[in-house]
Amino acid sequence: MKRQAKTKFKSRGFLFFFLVALAMTSVIPSAMAVQDSNVSENSSYDAFCRMQTDLVVFMETEGEYKNEGDSFKVFVKVKNIGEVNAISTKVSLQNIPDGWKVTPAAEEISFGTIKPQETVTKEFRITRDATDAEIFALASAKNSGIVSSEIIPIPISPLVLVSFAFVALALFIKRKDVL
Repeated sequence: MKRQAKTKFKSRGFLFFFLVALAMTSVIPSAMAVQDSNVSENSSYDAFCRMQTDLVVFMETEGEYKNEGDSFKVFVKVKNIGEVNAISTKVSLQNIPDGWKVTPAAEEISFGTIKPQETVTKEFRITRDATDAEIFALASAKNSGIVSSEIIPIPISPLVLVSFAFVALALFIKRKDVL
């Protein structure tokens, strides 16, 4: 009888390994199917990437902008350096102080579609106040990332600096008298 029990155990072990092997063979094709579905997703991702483009944005100034009340022009140029159209391209000036007047006053200016290797330019007219700033432009498209221009520093007027120096000197003298 003991011998028969061992035989039953061996046949159960064989049956167990047979079922595991059968399950493994049915799992492998489903894993391959998942991998194949990922390939098709990657193909659509690759197609999407082929629709992406790259932009470059430049800023140029014309006119004086050193003193309060100076009015000057800023030209923002956006170039599509990619191989496909840049769709719904927009540009905006950044870091403009509240007291400055910018024309056109819109937050973002639309360039529409820019063809490959094409450059478009938008002119802004800015009148500054006594506040200094470092302005720059941002450009983006639906099929491009956001890019930034170089920063153009707009300095404080020398008169403002001299005024600050007198105030600092007066505070220093006043503090010296108190001590």
